[in-house]
Parts: sequence; C-alpha cells; structure tokens
Amino acid sequence: MLWKTLTSILLLNISIHAQEGTLSLLVTEKEKSEALPCRVHLKNASGKFVEAPGLPYWKNHFSCNGKVELKLPAGTYTYSIERGPEYTAAKGTVEIKDATPAQLKLEIERITDMAADGWWSGEMHVHRPMEEAELLMQAEDLHIAHFITWWNAANPWAKASTPPDGVPVKFGANYFYDRFGGEDEREGGALLFLNLHRTINVQDALDHYPPSNNYAKQARKLKKDVWIDAEKPYWWDFPLWIAESSVDTVGIANNHMQQFGMLDNESRGKPRDLERYPDKHGNGLWTQDIYYHLLNCGIHMPPSAGSASGVLWNPVGYNRIYANLDGEFTYEKWHEAVLAGRTFVTNGPLLICKADDKFPGHVFRADPKKTIPLNIRLHSSDRIRVIEVIQNGEIIHSVPCEGTLQSLPNIALKPGWFLVRCIADVPETFRFASTAPYYVEAADGKPVISRTSAQFFLDWCKEREARYKAIPEATDAQKNETLELWKKADAFWADKVLQANAK
Repeated sequence: MLWKTLTSILLLNISIHAQEGTLSLLVTEKEKSEALPCRVHLKNASGKFVEAPGLPYWKNHFSCNGKVELKLPAGTYTYSIERGPEYTAAKGTVEIKDATPAQLKLEIERITDMAADGWWSGEMHVHRPMEEAELLMQAEDLHIAHFITWWNAANPWAKASTPPDGVPVKFGANYFYDRFGGEDEREGGALLFLNLHRTINVQDALDHYPPSNNYAKQARKLKKDVWIDAEKPYWWDFPLWIAESSVDTVGIANNHMQQFGMLDNESRGKPRDLERYPDKHGNGLWTQDIYYHLLNCGIHMPPSAGSASGVLWNPVGYNRIYANLDGEFTYEKWHEAVLAGRTFVTNGPLLICKADDKFPGHVFRADPKKTIPLNIRLHSSDRIRVIEVIQNGEIIHSVPCEGTLQSLPNIALKPGWFLVRCIADVPETFRFASTAPYYVEAADGKPVISRTSAQFFLDWCKEREARYKAIPEATDAQKNETLELWKKADAFWADKVLQANAK
C-alpha cells in the first residue's frame, strides 16, 4: 500500500514537470541588437495574465529590460509587447511545450522620435512602488514621472528617520522622477501636489472637511513654485479651485480614460448629461467641454495628463503630456514648458501642431483681416476618426485623417482661443490627443468672456453649495466655514457674468 502511494506521488510529480516549459523572450528595436525595455502582456488560453517573478507587475502586464526567461505550463499564449506610443506593438501567439524551449525574438519599430524633435514626455499621476520607477519609465519611454507617495490614507515619509532630499531623481541620460508627489482626494475632488519636494499632513482630513483649498494655500506657502494639478475638471470643487487660484493645470487626459476601456462615470464629480454625452466617449467629451468653458471665461490654463497606474488598470504613462523644449532637456525646463502650455496631451496619437509656425501656448494679436495656417504632424497606431479645430468652444473644422502630415484650413485670428484635437476610432475607450490652447488677444487687451460659460460655473457653484449643506456628517461650524469660501466663488463667477462680452 505504501509502495503504491509513493509510486502515485512520483508519477504525479513527473506529470506536473512534464507539463512545464520555458519561454525565452528577447525584444529589440528594429535593426538594433540590444535588449529594449518594454511592457509585456502575456496571457494563457483561459485569459489569465502571466506574472514574471521579480519583475514589476500590474493587473495585466509586467515590465522588463527586454530579455526574460519564464517557466510556464505548456499551452498556447497570446502576447502583446509595447513601449509607449512612439513604438509599434508586437502581437501574436506562442506555443509552450514541455521538451523544446520556446525562443521568441521580437522587433518593435520606432514610429517617431519625439525627443529628437524637442518633445519630451511625462505624466503627473503614478501610484506604483518607487523602487520600480526606473524600469517602469524606461519600459514606457517616459522621461518624467511624478510618483504619488503620500495621500489621505498614508504618509510613509512621516516615519522615515532620514527622508531623502526632495530634488527629482535623475537616472540615465534623460529621465527624472519626483518622489514627493501627493494627493488630496475627498468628497470635493482630487488635487495633486507636485514639485513640492516635501509632504503635507492631509491624513487627518475628513471626507468633507477642511476644504481642499486649505491644503493648496499651505502648499503655496511651503514652496513658491509648487505645481498643483486639478486631477479632473468635473470634480465638484473645480469652480472653487479656479476662483481661489488654487490650481495651475487641469487633467483632461485623466485616469477614467484607460487602455482597454473607460470608467464610464464621473465618480463623485458633477455628472454629465447622458443624452448629450452618451456611450463610452461621453465622459471624455464632457471632460473637454468643461475645460472649454473655462477657457471661454478668459482663464488661461494648460492641460495635464495622468494615468493612476497602481490604482487603476492603466500602465504608467498611458495618459501623458509632451512638452516642447529648446536646447538641453532638464526637469526644470520641462516644468516651465508645461506651465507655459507648449504642450499636447495624449493617450495614443502623437499630434504636433504649429499655427503660423508657432507652438501651442503662443499668444497672437487679433486681426480681423488675417488668417493663419495650421499645420500638424500626426502619428498613431490607431485609425484616427477625425481631426477637429476648436475655437472659443465650437468645432469650426472637422476633417478626416489621411496619412501623417496634415494642412488644415486657415484659422481667423478672432479674440479668444483655439486648439486642435484628434479622436481615434476606438469605441471602447476615449483615445485622443489635444494640443494646449493658443490664445488670441483682443486689440483692447480685454479677455473674451462668454456669458454662457460664466453662468455655467455660477450655476455649478449653487448646485455644489446645496449638496454641501445636505452632508449629514458636517457640523454647522464646518458648513459655515466652507460655505463662506463658496460665497467668494459665487462672487467671482457672478463678476465674470457681468464682465461677459461674448455669447
């Protein structure tokens, strides 16, 4: 009986061993021999994604330096090898057998070299372990990343005996990451604190109190050039942040936009009208229309981008921003270019635009007799459904995309603003690129303010105040303090309505 049992165990072990094989993966750039850092999506026939021991893994992918060997159960596997939007993807299947190791040597091709043209990529919202930063960024060809290491739930730096200095870490020839990114996300929305190089105690905050503006003011006192990002424009407190000058940028390529689908809601933000903004693209279009309302109020604010990898399904750098720099690439120059709006945001297409040979962020002088040319260079792994020119909140040109070089119709130098966006033909998610705005200054120097857009935010304030009054957990003192701020916001937007000089 004992012999039979031992024999059964031995045979079982042989059977299990016989069903295991080896996959040797080597990824290179076309016409080059060195292993290329990349992201690997590898799943078995039942749809389960493979983790690689010792390598960064998140949800449906792992990152590697381009060379990896895996022990896998025998079977058929589907793979997709990617490296951000500047490279093609390698896709296919591989058979793992127990006897012969599978050798998978793949080339991916660079579509374009954005950095060679002075465009450098970055993103504002990474929740992955910081010890993985270098490999994650190299695998995505992402040159700047802000890692969110403190937030409402925790501040690991508070217990660190010797916290590192706050200077962004440089590695390789041209990569930087910020270790002190922070986030305050509560009932009114989420603010990202970047370039602060130290932390703020937001851990004691209640969901509804104190107002997030309090932390924004504290951050401004701590560091003059702190960068505060409104993580999404539909957060309930967005009109208050604008009225109080609390934020520098706003995330129009944000984490609700994901590689393989959308978070098809506004979370705890101002909900969209589902009849006007239906289907999976509705959230993305609502996000941008709010941003256009802001620009229509004469407020100059650059867009930003973040993926929230480590919380949501996105890989690092899925939503990213490209900033144009002259000369040497440094973290400081990139930061200045982002705040100057010399940028475009994307989660796929690469959209370089020049208006009269000027990059986004440029301020023109209005001239009713003059039109200027718009030229773009567009690269995309996805089919582009449409290229649109938006001026003062209206689509004035909508053209099909053909090829990579486009000459759009000339644009009139009307006071206000304009930008260019493209939308990919990907129904399951909102995949797009948008330039930052160009601005057109009126002859008298007065900003163009739309009455409709100013009223939009004033009505929003009233709605938000009513919601806040109804929070059962808030004490009378908390409500009074917070509502005093909203009265100031009311006055700010009411004044915009009175100043309005456009429909």
